[in-house]
Amino acid sequence: TEETGVPVVIDAAGAFGNQPIGRHTVVAYSMHATKALGAGEGGFVVARDADVVARVRRLSNFGYMSAGGLISDIGVNGKMSEYAAAVGLVSLNKKWYETDSYKDVREIDVLEDKRSEDPTRRIGKSDLMRLVTKGLNRNERLIIILYYYEEMTMKEIGATLDLSESRVSQMHTSIVQRLQEQLGRRRVEFGS
Repeated sequence: TEETGVPVVIDAAGAFGNQPIGRHTVVAYSMHATKALGAGEGGFVVARDADVVARVRRLSNFGYMSAGGLISDIGVNGKMSEYAAAVGLVSLNKKWYETDSYKDVREIDVLEDKRSEDPTRRIGKSDLMRLVTKGLNRNERLIIILYYYEEMTMKEIGATLDLSESRVSQMHTSIVQRLQEQLGRRRVEFGS
């Protein structure tokens, strides 16, 4: 609490919009269909302490740390389905304007999850990778993928493929030249 400095977890399952968030308070909300902010499933945790927020995020993502993909804690898959998240956004918008909360409380900030990738971008990258590596042998394909998609150095790629760094560099130069020639011949198809 504010007076004691002792961390408190409040189960505010059905109290969305009515529970103040103190400096040492962690509030857990339910989004079950019967609650004030119903989405069918899921919930969320609100806290002012960035360390608490980071730990909750890790625990709800199998315990993975954002950097390096290392597991720091035993966690769970605490993510909502896309459908429930969409219903939750509609419920949140409706709840916000049904009450006078928008007059008293500043609008909830939606934080972009910088760790997750836009699915359309991921598919686009995958399609581009298939197009670029089409017709390349295994080692050539791996050099392109490891260098441009996995951001490995020539030395790391050489160690992975059991080739010297200079050989990887030679192969990379040759592959890029061939790809440039192929794209040059197909320039009309791409409208440039």
